[in-house]
Amino acid sequence: RPYCFSVEMEGVRARQWCPVTCGCASMREGLLLDGPSLGCPKSCLEQFPSSVRTHHCTPTVPTNVSIQSDFRAYCNGLTTLFDQPGFKNAQLVELGGRMLEQGCQAVLDAGYLGAALCKGQTFTTQSTEERQFRSVEKLCPVACGCDGSGLPGAKRNWLQLSQLSQPTAKKVLQLRGACKRAMPLNLDYFYMGRTENGSPMYRSPSADFIYYGPDC
Repeated sequence: RPYCFSVEMEGVRARQWCPVTCGCASMREGLLLDGPSLGCPKSCLEQFPSSVRTHHCTPTVPTNVSIQSDFRAYCNGLTTLFDQPGFKNAQLVELGGRMLEQGCQAVLDAGYLGAALCKGQTFTTQSTEERQFRSVEKLCPVACGCDGSGLPGAKRNWLQLSQLSQPTAKKVLQLRGACKRAMPLNLDYFYMGRTENGSPMYRSPSADFIYYGPDC
């Protein structure tokens, strides 16, 4: 078991031969190296983990994070992984420590580092090579944007978006003139709703074209 968390070949072999013991299909062991190329069989990834997937889009880690063994294991796994050669990233190691104290709020407040944890991919210190690992999304779904608010460091202002989504746009948009596109503008476009950034979206009578912002 001590080899399960190693980034070296000994770790790959340990995960290939003892995937359940190492935690390939579970959050309990704190394993973050769960990719097939890193030793974990695809069959384990298909099972991972049914209990976590059932969590709703709500904060799953209470203020007292010490009682959450899965979360604590993830934090410990994070500090272990990013203190190894080829994965070294002192900022992520530090973030793992803050997560033990602050829970998912630390992920939310970490900006691009929090986004990296949510995506399960980052670049190592002084390296352009990408490293992939197990995401924290299942443990911190709200911090990772399960409600549509976006990733840490790029959260949307829901008050502004809710105001933009009010049905104040005209039901029919009359476009007249020329545009550098192979489509006619002399049509009446019908209102469909608003896009994610709040722009009104319209469709042509034939539904062949959609207009969603000033592009000409």
